[in-house]
Amino acid sequence: MYFEPGQPVVLRYRRNVPGEVIIPVRIVEDGPSHLAFYTAPGTPYKGQATVDGQRLSREMDFVARERLDKGFADDTWRGNHTLQLIRPGEPRATWLLWSENDWTLRAYYVNLQAPIQRTAIGFDTADYLLDLDITPGLEWTWKDQAEVEDARAHGIVAPDILDRMEAEGERAIHDIEARTWPFNAGYESWRPDPEWDIPSLPDSWDAGLNTPFVPVFNKE
Repeated sequence: MYFEPGQPVVLRYRRNVPGEVIIPVRIVEDGPSHLAFYTAPGTPYKGQATVDGQRLSREMDFVARERLDKGFADDTWRGNHTLQLIRPGEPRATWLLWSENDWTLRAYYVNLQAPIQRTAIGFDTADYLLDLDITPGLEWTWKDQAEVEDARAHGIVAPDILDRMEAEGERAIHDIEARTWPFNAGYESWRPDPEWDIPSLPDSWDAGLNTPFVPVFNKE
């Protein structure tokens, strides 16, 4: 059931149909306690676009971008080495971000999302907008709260899911302040195998994207 360390897999963010981001990542750890995977600078991926393939900028008004998000355009991951850490069933991923050139730890980040679901080619999830920016010294701030309010006002994301994300963000803040996993696990010194090359998307990257993603949350 688990992928092997070093194996390239596909991570897909699928809040909308067909999705927002489809990117190849490389497995670092995969087991019953947690999952870790790496995204290298220079990795090609599919990003948000109009139905005719025009890339949608994050600078665009959020509601307008949501209405136009109907397809994909080619893009490249830039700026950061990124390690994501996820526990099974948890609606969040904790990122470590290092600078592309010299591996200086730039930040941590908590992405609030649907619990990860395994697929034949990797993992599916859905990004639910709210995040936490975290400095190397573990000082945190909320991110994208305005998008969350717009999502509530325009019915873009179900209110109960947004409520779950806010509650999970509070749990993440507790872990940050208590210095519990993964903030006490020593991943800051992690580095990828120098033999790893840049993965690419397989031909099957879009399998099933024409159907809505259904999140599965643990009962609270």
